[in-house]
Amino acid sequence: MSESIHEQLIVALQTLLAGIVGDGGVTYWYTTDRILRAAAFYDGCLDPSLGTIYTLVPVRVEAQPLNSSLGIRAFLTVDLALATRFTPDTESPFAQSA
Repeated sequence: MSESIHEQLIVALQTLLAGIVGDGGVTYWYTTDRILRAAAFYDGCLDPSLGTIYTLVPVRVEAQPLNSSLGIRAFLTVDLALATRFTPDTESPFAQSA
């Protein structure tokens, strides 16, 4: 059986996030070290050996049948959490000099 459209979207998001390379804030601040899927963001998602972790949390998956000739309308809501380590610790990460 083929993957659901929701699964295909999550995989596409993972692929997109995996390609992010930080360039000092011109386009992106952080390079992705890991992308996780989880039911919720919690401390177990963190890994002290990594710098930047994205966590995808599907929070709403819905499919509504349309009339029989049109098919199904599908919705997917995803929370995206970014965790990154700062060395040294800082309260103002974007104020740091490059």
